Amino acid sequence: MKIAVAVDICTESALAACRRLRRLDLARNRLDDAMPLRSLGALTLLGLEGNRLASLHGLEALAGLCELYAGANPLASLRALRPLQPLRCLVALDLAACLLAALPDYRPHCLFHLPALQVLDGQEVAPRERSAAQARFAGRLQADAVAGLLGHRDFGMAAALALGGLGLRTLGGVFAGGEWRALRRLVLDDNQLTEASGRNGFHRSSTMVSALAALTALEELSVARNRLGGACTFGIPGAAAAAVALAGGCGADPGSKMANPGCDTWGRRAGAGGAMLPALTQLCLADNGLASLRALQLHSLTAGGTLEELCLDRNAVKALDTHSFAGQTRLRQLGLARNGLRALAHLAPELPALAALDLAGCRLTDEGELARLAQLPALARAITPAAACSVHRMSRVTEPLLRGPRRLADSRRPMERAAATSPSKNLSPLTMLGTQPRRNL
Repeated sequence: MKIAVAVDICTESALAACRRLRRLDLARNRLDDAMPLRSLGALTLLGLEGNRLASLHGLEALAGLCELYAGANPLASLRALRPLQPLRCLVALDLAACLLAALPDYRPHCLFHLPALQVLDGQEVAPRERSAAQARFAGRLQADAVAGLLGHRDFGMAAALALGGLGLRTLGGVFAGGEWRALRRLVLDDNQLTEASGRNGFHRSSTMVSALAALTALEELSVARNRLGGACTFGIPGAAAAAVALAGGCGADPGSKMANPGCDTWGRRAGAGGAMLPALTQLCLADNGLASLRALQLHSLTAGGTLEELCLDRNAVKALDTHSFAGQTRLRQLGLARNGLRALAHLAPELPALAALDLAGCRLTDEGELARLAQLPALARAITPAAACSVHRMSRVTEPLLRGPRRLADSRRPMERAAATSPSKNLSPLTMLGTQPRRNL
């Protein structure tokens, strides 16, 4: 049955007797609220064209709704589509002549968040178009999702935010602007963020770090177990490294607009002598496949070397380059465990305040490298892989045993025979020293 209802009787009490209604046309009335419709759970078709609806709240209760026609309403933001996301049966949607239909991300946004759609604004959805929408929005951080985690949309009051394990691939523009003025702690662990994860529909060249550039009060940032990779840099994208001053300047013309639109926000800040995250004191980039500390350009990240704690464990850093820690005069704790480091050159001169250093699992084979730690005046605690190169040689002897059983000649030394006949748990000296067996010897 299809009926047209006048606005004066469109109240929840007036519709209470129509709970079995399946098709309802309320077009061209003066409706400004869809909440009274939530009791009509049997609806499969609903017409709301030409009303005064600025929100679709209430329609989320219509689980069986298959067709919705709500064009020519003052729906201005993609946020207005959120009540439609639970509607898994919605196959036809018409929002033509609404303000949001003119937004650049409107159509792919609808196709991604309403996966059952077959017709949108009178146009059939092509499989290629749906695939493009999935590729564009999958893993993209949405403001609505953040609001759901916080329980409110007052982002200016949030001091800490945990976004770990959400499968994020890009941060988009959620942190752009000054909404997050009070955010001091941000956790992005266990996602799929890459060096270019700041990309969005407008700034395709922006990076993950530039997407956070508006967080001027951020003190703690953790991006552990992501996919930043060896190309990750905190410097200015698209600019030569030689043009970046240790203070974080943007180049020869600090006041000019950068060629890379993704760094406009922090390009002006750096040109004024600041940095991308001027208040940052703690940074964790563990397990990201980072290969070069010099490429990171840590000096472009903080203002005046505010960083105090830095964790780079389980990356692929094999050597310390010149100026790897340039400007980090306040760094007190540094983690470089399980990076395969073979030398400690360029470490001591740049870190006068370093008090704790973790080198467990590295491959320092020369006693002279460990002697470099004496050049760190404030160092009070260091976890090293070996006290002398003889320990490193012992790892060569026991390494085949850790790979699997192997018969050795009878001429083995007593220590080797004991190790071969003992369970692996008895090889505790290696574990205590933090060494890892050498591979491909």
